[in-house]
Amino acid sequence: MQKAAENGVGRILLWIGGLALLPLLFAGIYILLVSPQERDRFDAQYFDTGFQQKYAGFADVLEAGQSLASSPEDGLYRELTGLTVPGTVPENSLNGDVRYFRLPDDEPPDYRIIRYYEHLGKRSVVHYYTEVDGRWVLVPRDAYFYYDTGLWLQTWMPLTVTWWIILSGVLLTLFLRHRGLMWRRLWIMPRVNDTG
Repeated sequence: MQKAAENGVGRILLWIGGLALLPLLFAGIYILLVSPQERDRFDAQYFDTGFQQKYAGFADVLEAGQSLASSPEDGLYRELTGLTVPGTVPENSLNGDVRYFRLPDDEPPDYRIIRYYEHLGKRSVVHYYTEVDGRWVLVPRDAYFYYDTGLWLQTWMPLTVTWWIILSGVLLTLFLRHRGLMWRRLWIMPRVNDTG
């Protein structure tokens, strides 16, 4: 009987150990799927000398980004991102006098964050920029962006810690239940049998 109980506890510990490794497994899968995108991320046609001169300075790309924020255009979006598969142009266009400011406190390493906003309105658009192969590019917030900046850790870490706390609670509950049953068998049950 005791052997069966130990075997059951061992299986439960194995299951909880496996469940504890799930966040690490998901992180590994995410990294394996996203990291190869770095090789083929950018289209070489947008990195010839003409585009490198056109967007060599950060101010140059800011002006183009301001135009894109006020009137989204597919060609300009492809040109600014330089991606092999650029995706769709964000639909959120700003009206009127569009201005911008930089958010240096929130910037990931190697990135610059610019918030474009309507001067008299309430709407705004945030763009991320980085320098790639001698020119500045607009970086869409896709899976690779979160991997490259490390921002995915801001979601993954709290979820992982929460998961581990929940599993620790389950493990503690199972341990206390197991100890309680053992205590009951050793101390309470013999006394009940002695009085009967």
